[in-house]
Amino acid sequence: MKKCTVCKELKDIENFTKQAQCKDGLRPHCNMCQKEKAREYQKKHKEEIKQRNKEWYRKNIKYFIEYISNHKQQRRVNARQYYINNKAKLNEYSRQYYKNKEINNMAGRTFNIKLDDERFDRLNEEVLKSKSHTRPMTKTQIIKEALDMRWERQGTAKCTRKT
Repeated sequence: MKKCTVCKELKDIENFTKQAQCKDGLRPHCNMCQKEKAREYQKKHKEEIKQRNKEWYRKNIKYFIEYISNHKQQRRVNARQYYINNKAKLNEYSRQYYKNKEINNMAGRTFNIKLDDERFDRLNEEVLKSKSHTRPMTKTQIIKEALDMRWERQGTAKCTRKT
């Protein structure tokens, strides 16, 4: 057990990073306090850090080009392995992306789509049947609700796809 000098809490030794210059070989502040300190520094010196990184990249561009050309096959293998390990997460991200894209398109934010009155009335009835609303909804809210319901139904259908 060690006491953090910032938050003054007693914490396990695993919560402190190593530092050879200290007597016990550990930093005086815990990992959480260190992360908070780093975040504050990055917010305060955002442009300076950005400029420093750009300069470092310009100086080391040859290294990057050489690395990319020498490790092309390994990068493909790593990307494929990441996809296999995180398939569910990537699928959910993709599903959410296309759902939001469709909602924005239907709501007329990205494209100026006009719904005829008959189609709008059908959407309104569908939404009102599924959910009880106490106050009237705008046209955009009704469209969003209808699309949400459609996406929920679509998520329950099983899709068989060969990979």
